[in-house]
Amino acid sequence: YWAFYWVNKAAQLGLPDAQYTLGYMYRNGAGVVKDSKQTVKLFKEAGRKGHAKAQFNLGAMYINGDAVNKSLKDAKYWIALANKNGHERAQEIWDAFELWKY
Repeated sequence: YWAFYWVNKAAQLGLPDAQYTLGYMYRNGAGVVKDSKQTVKLFKEAGRKGHAKAQFNLGAMYINGDAVNKSLKDAKYWIALANKNGHERAQEIWDAFELWKY
């Protein structure tokens, strides 16, 4: 309970690490009921602020159609940002799914 309380407070203040962590908690049901809409919302908020893990996870979600409509165009956008921000697996996914085509 306390982890959720403090992470939620920090996320409300707009801190991207907290937004990502809270999104992760909602995605996995860690201390909260799973909520894919909250996951996407929070990952997007963190991703817009340059959070590479949030960007990468959103890209993967768009590739797989996980909690969002499958879209390689949207995956391209988020994976490209994750790569720009130094995510270690972004280039691998970019190449594996040939995202430059979209």
